[in-house]
Amino acid sequence: MSEETSSTQGVIAVVRRGLLAILVLGLVGTEIELFLLKHTDGFWQIAPLALIGAGIVVVGWCALTESAASLKVLNVVMITFMLSGAALKCFPAEKSYE
Repeated sequence: MSEETSSTQGVIAVVRRGLLAILVLGLVGTEIELFLLKHTDGFWQIAPLALIGAGIVVVGWCALTESAASLKVLNVVMITFMLSGAALKCFPAEKSYE
């Protein structure tokens, strides 16, 4: 039974690291895209850059330590991502077409 449990834990660790790697790739890609689009005018455009940067740091922390505290902070950051997305839907920015 313990061999099966350790095998399952090994699979879980591999899947967790794979998901964290996919998340980092997506976050880094989004961060680069926002910088290339010059998404840096004012607080409301810099806030997503800061949030993504915080996400990258926390994912790195989770990958290195796998502690309960790092996973809780990752949960808070992911909830903040969802809230910022909901805020964008509820309060869309004014669009200026030139």
